Amino acid sequence: MIRKIFVLSLLFFALVTSSQTLNLRVFTDMTNTYITSSKHFNFIYKKDLSNEIKNIVKISEGVYDTLKKIMKCEPPNRINLLITDQSDLPNGFSTPILNPTVNIYLANPDPTFIAKHENWVEYVLLHELTHTFHLTKTNPKFLSKMQNSCLYLPSVAQPMYFLEGYTVYNESTVKSGRLKDTYFEAILRTFFLESRKPPLDRAISYFDTEYPYGMLPYIYGPYIFDKMEEISKKDLSYITQIDPFTCLPFHILFPDIFFLIKNSYLPSTLLKLVYQDVEKKTKKLRENYTISEREKIFEDDNESSLPAFHKGKLYFIESYYHKRSRMVEYSNKKKKELFTLSYTTKFKVTDDFIIFDMLDIYDNVSYFFSIYTFDFKTKNIKKLPHTLRGFSPETYGDTLFFIRNKTDKNLLIIYSLKEEKVKDSIEFPSNYRFYSLTTKNGKDLLLSVYREGGYTDIMFFDVEKRFERFLTTDRATDFLPLWSEKDDGFYFLSDRDGLNTLFYFNLDSNRIYPRFRTLYNISNYDIDEVNNTLYFQDLTKDGDKIFKGKLENFEDKNYNLQKVEYKNYVPISKETSYSIKSKRYILPEFSGPGTYFFLPLFLPLFNDSVEIEDYLFLFPFFNVNSDISQSLSFITYGIFSFTHNVKDFSNSIQYYNSSQITLSQLKNDIFFSYDILNEGKNLGIKKYLPENYSLSGGMIFNDLKFKRTISLSPSFSILKNDSLKKGGFYLDLYFSKSESSTRSIIPSEGLKFNTNLYFSKILNDSFFDKGLDLKIQIFKSPNWRLAFFGIFETFLTENDSVEVLRPSLYGKMFLEKAKLKYTYFDEANLTSFSSKNLNIVKLGFLYTLVNINRGIPINIFISSPIKFSFLTISFNHSEGYSIDTNLRLSHSKFSINLVSDLFALGTVAPGIFLSYDHIIKKPNFGLTLSLF
Repeated sequence: MIRKIFVLSLLFFALVTSSQTLNLRVFTDMTNTYITSSKHFNFIYKKDLSNEIKNIVKISEGVYDTLKKIMKCEPPNRINLLITDQSDLPNGFSTPILNPTVNIYLANPDPTFIAKHENWVEYVLLHELTHTFHLTKTNPKFLSKMQNSCLYLPSVAQPMYFLEGYTVYNESTVKSGRLKDTYFEAILRTFFLESRKPPLDRAISYFDTEYPYGMLPYIYGPYIFDKMEEISKKDLSYITQIDPFTCLPFHILFPDIFFLIKNSYLPSTLLKLVYQDVEKKTKKLRENYTISEREKIFEDDNESSLPAFHKGKLYFIESYYHKRSRMVEYSNKKKKELFTLSYTTKFKVTDDFIIFDMLDIYDNVSYFFSIYTFDFKTKNIKKLPHTLRGFSPETYGDTLFFIRNKTDKNLLIIYSLKEEKVKDSIEFPSNYRFYSLTTKNGKDLLLSVYREGGYTDIMFFDVEKRFERFLTTDRATDFLPLWSEKDDGFYFLSDRDGLNTLFYFNLDSNRIYPRFRTLYNISNYDIDEVNNTLYFQDLTKDGDKIFKGKLENFEDKNYNLQKVEYKNYVPISKETSYSIKSKRYILPEFSGPGTYFFLPLFLPLFNDSVEIEDYLFLFPFFNVNSDISQSLSFITYGIFSFTHNVKDFSNSIQYYNSSQITLSQLKNDIFFSYDILNEGKNLGIKKYLPENYSLSGGMIFNDLKFKRTISLSPSFSILKNDSLKKGGFYLDLYFSKSESSTRSIIPSEGLKFNTNLYFSKILNDSFFDKGLDLKIQIFKSPNWRLAFFGIFETFLTENDSVEVLRPSLYGKMFLEKAKLKYTYFDEANLTSFSSKNLNIVKLGFLYTLVNINRGIPINIFISSPIKFSFLTISFNHSEGYSIDTNLRLSHSKFSINLVSDLFALGTVAPGIFLSYDHIIKKPNFGLTLSLF
């Protein structure tokens, strides 16, 4: 059990420290990396972004000044701001740990997600810098000189709906953001309409297994803050100010009481008021607009999206929680899976093939789209050359059109499918961002275009004349145009009614007409004009699904297009007198070490008879890292534990410390580490190794793709303890090929293989220390896993060995067989060694009774960081021989456990049990407590 807690703590530390360094591999090419410093920031970027940096500096300093006024605080030192163009997907992250660091990706978001932002850099900085300002608050202030000791960063442990809610609230009140935008409003309205309002306790963390998954904190949080502001009639800076009620561990364990003291309302009460507003808004929409009837095409629990109708068949993407998406063909009420894909924005079906864009990983760090084809005859998938960073494919005959958005260039690419090369590329203004395009004659194109300032409109473009004209120019979000095959006009989606409605644009009269509208959120569609049928992607309580309906002619409102003069984006601050310095970024820069402290964790350990046997004090301590460079980093961390046995009053001390220096290249790492491990009072072989000192050095070779991961690490290590000195060679190999989705960290439908081989020479002796670890896991579904785990190794001498064979059917049945043989010093005969053997076989099953996925269902404790995951029933039977007494063991145990997540660090499973010892014929019952 101690070892399991050690591993969990180490894993947590690895997650915390890697969050700052994982995304920094783009800067390992030091000859191509630059740093620019301003008053409040260090900007680190690749050379090809040099032309953008002055504008980013201006925006960043403006956002900083704005947030300082709003939040009445500021970070203790300069912020490291990483500017990257390594992804076609928009994102950003912020970490207050060590020295504040923010990373933003320059790719613009899709209009169905964030539509009305005026400038993406400004928008994402409003969000991420709110995190930085909020999470770096210290009390008293002089502790900020310690580089953000986690003991004095109480805000870090607040519920996710608080942390993300405050940032989305800020981004939306300073400028246009997601709060009360069409998409978030539609999700809340859907939950209300389908009578499935997710409880607030599902929003306390990112790890939620039900729709909308990790997005719920971003949705509930800002509406709760907005309701706070409405009730309190004052700015919300008071809610994040440090005071006695913010002290650890009070507001971590009892965040609802913290809310109540600070705001006079429980967050669950505020959420009820939010849904009351949703009910009023929904009623108003019903009164003002005609609502169309939608019809389900098929019953399915999985999400489906991107419908495309072609010659009587419907094609769409089917998405899963635990595995990659599938391209599906639907005909005659039957579904047929065609192939798997990672993430796609659009596909086009022809008689011979499906052409689609798909995201892939390049050089372990870059996430870019490329264009692929699926041949109906050969069933082969082919990546088209010269289509990197291309998306939204559209075809006419042999010609392929697609979009390529980069930071400094926005291109329309014209490509020959026959010759497989680019025929032409047309560059557009840098403030344009294209989302989709359509054509019906290979000449006239319709494009969905975002322009800085918050305009998303439909643009007509004549390929031959190079002529462009915006057909919609107002502040509504207009997107996804589709040419009509019958008339001189086109269809498009727009939120001008406050919800996404399908409109028809008549080019002869220059008027628009609503043709289909639901109360949910239509986000994609295709049309069978022959049968006047619309196939569309719409929201449900379980996510997006494909529906169909008949196109209608509404007469509920007179729509006249209003021309709004386009205004250039104006930064949040008009000041331009910031002093900046730029230089080559040659060596990692340190502004001081970062300490990361935790309060001691006190845990009682139980045995099967409910007697308290041990107390465990767990105290992880500091790590240090460089500010912003993964090219050279130094990390150190440690764990100290004290165990006290209440029966014989004996004590045991264990501690572990590891320090590592890492030199990274784009794909690979060179590392040197020094470790100290004291196992304390242990039985068996480990009691001969009370304290180990080891020095290691090696290299890690990484190769990452969406479908598979390979990591190879050869290293050399020297180990010393009181009994021996040894040196040897270690080889670690990790291979994974699994169908995991972006929504879940749990893979399925795949294979994982991990092995560790080592061969060491016992110095000053003739013995060798050698071993082989094998671990193979085969996944078939989230609850079906076949695992093989084997350890074959020797300790100290060639006569000591451990063999373990453990195949298991995860979630249902397991079988374990272990064999241990070791020599020990016979205290009865001081001149000789004796041998002992342990053989044990364990057979059992584990079954999930109820999936709970809830926190504590009491309003005043609903946000506490305890989440009940599921209720399990288990039975196991063991046969073998004791390692201490050589007596035969025969023992059966039946138990029911409530599996709970604690602080997102580990899992606690309290339960009741009934056991029976077949040797002494004695039953027993009591309570259990398991820690994972």
